Amino acid sequence: MAWQLIRGEVRGSTSGHGLDELHDGAFESGQARTVQVPAHRAKALARDIWHREWLGLLAIQRGCVQQMMEMAQQFSALRFQGGRVIAGHPAVQIMLADMQAALTDVRIVLAGQALNESGFVDLLRARNRLHEGLALAANVAMQTFGGLGYMRDNGIEKRWRDVNHLRQQSGGALDMQLMSANWAFTRTTATGAHA
Repeated sequence: MAWQLIRGEVRGSTSGHGLDELHDGAFESGQARTVQVPAHRAKALARDIWHREWLGLLAIQRGCVQQMMEMAQQFSALRFQGGRVIAGHPAVQIMLADMQAALTDVRIVLAGQALNESGFVDLLRARNRLHEGLALAANVAMQTFGGLGYMRDNGIEKRWRDVNHLRQQSGGALDMQLMSANWAFTRTTATGAHA
């Protein structure tokens, strides 16, 4: 495996669509050189990069859902229907509890992560389930707004798009299943155990 090491710098740029509140510049590459890495080190390096990327993407996705939940709580405390605030309606309380459960699930996984082979495999197995839970929580947050949730003025639809887009970053659901199976296969063949 060959790695390309690039030296460059981050330059300021205008905000883009989506997670623009996190956008602070663009990377411009300068010098580049190719480095050959022994196979065992290359695999460990690839694992470390993927691991950190997935943890970062999950943390960003969790932050988006956290914002959506706060927006849903504020909206439901102000919105009246049938002469009462909708925050007191059992259906809305269940929705808010479902959002909190998804956030807690991800927080527990993120808190228990170790940047090693075991932590990587655990995250590889849990990633799809966590993304599905966060996407469901984002949908529930949109539902608390009713039809108003789809309007750009409220800002929640933008975060809904971000959450669903982050599900596909660095591999979708099928990619993760194939990678998990391949990683498990290469681990068992490397240790001499065959299924």
